[in-house]
Amino acid sequence: MSRLRRYDRLPVWIIEDHHDALPYIYRALGSRHLPMKDISFLHCDSHPDLLLPSKMPADCVFDTQRLFSELSIENWILPAVYAGHVAHVIWLKPPWAEQLGEGRHNFLVGKDRKNETIRVTSTETYFLSDGLYSPPSQLEPAKHLTLDVFTVMPAEQPESSRATEEDKRQGGHFTCGRRMDPVSYDSGQTSLPSFNKAAFILDIDLDFFSVQNPFKDIYTEEEMTLLEDLYRFWRPDVVDEQMLLECTTIRRQQLNQLGEAFSRLSQDDGPDVVAELCTQHRWKPLGRLVALLKERLGSKLDYEMVHQAGLTCDGTPLPHHVSSKDEVRKLMDGLSGLLCSLPAPTLITMARSSLDEYCAADQVSWIEEQALGMLRTLYGDIDVHKEY
Repeated sequence: MSRLRRYDRLPVWIIEDHHDALPYIYRALGSRHLPMKDISFLHCDSHPDLLLPSKMPADCVFDTQRLFSELSIENWILPAVYAGHVAHVIWLKPPWAEQLGEGRHNFLVGKDRKNETIRVTSTETYFLSDGLYSPPSQLEPAKHLTLDVFTVMPAEQPESSRATEEDKRQGGHFTCGRRMDPVSYDSGQTSLPSFNKAAFILDIDLDFFSVQNPFKDIYTEEEMTLLEDLYRFWRPDVVDEQMLLECTTIRRQQLNQLGEAFSRLSQDDGPDVVAELCTQHRWKPLGRLVALLKERLGSKLDYEMVHQAGLTCDGTPLPHHVSSKDEVRKLMDGLSGLLCSLPAPTLITMARSSLDEYCAADQVSWIEEQALGMLRTLYGDIDVHKEY
């Protein structure tokens, strides 16, 4: 194997939508700055982003332009696992993110022989509720993924050690200590899980520090409750292969039927159509939901957006924690303390996530400035590319 190339300055690619980070990662693969396999991926985010495009043919991963066009913000990492590039993902999550259980998860990511899409063997609710489970015998070929879920705790600093407000505005309030032992906090946080540090990617979503559930501002509490009733996921009590397959089949049918129903309502949401859908699928909440939405939103009603909101009502709810500046600083100090004991990554990707409102528009630029200050303290002269 030829020796990997090294960047003169550590590149930081800043994009708006998180899945747009993948082309820059693939560019590093092509230029031999990253190895083609066994990459470790440190993913700092309030969301796992570990779902899959449910209908995308698995072989799309070998056609990069088609692959990039199929991806969205929640499903862009596992295709790179199936393609053989990423073998270890460490999801560094804030305390309010609970979509996956903390600790180590080992499972397969492979091509389902029956429908030729990418599926996983994990039985976590996060995957089951999206209909992504397949048994190992049904996946061929398959790649092994090690997934570590690790909570980053805010660093509590004594008042006397805090920097001035001017220092904070300049992004210079972080302490390093990269030659010291891994830090630990009173919260019990210790060093990161072990991983291959020879070539790894550091990926940061700015909503890691402060996150919104944008649907909370679009729909009322009653409307969200009705969506939860429509999209509710029932996890089987007994977790055996047959039960899991039945559960997955039923869930896929449920989501497909709901998607088709809201697509039909986009064309005609008259009372006869609503009544037919309610009767056909025994969807009691649908009639009330449509009536509320039409009364409140009128011509601004977007049924595709309603469906997207419903897809988040799956037993692993979207996190919502809008942080104060002090909370952002403490969490950033906590992340900095973990990273400072590591060597520098090969490259860094950073997503703003503000246009989709997961990171608040009035916070995102300040958080970006603070994050770049942290990275400069950790890694020195970084090469920042603002691709938004």
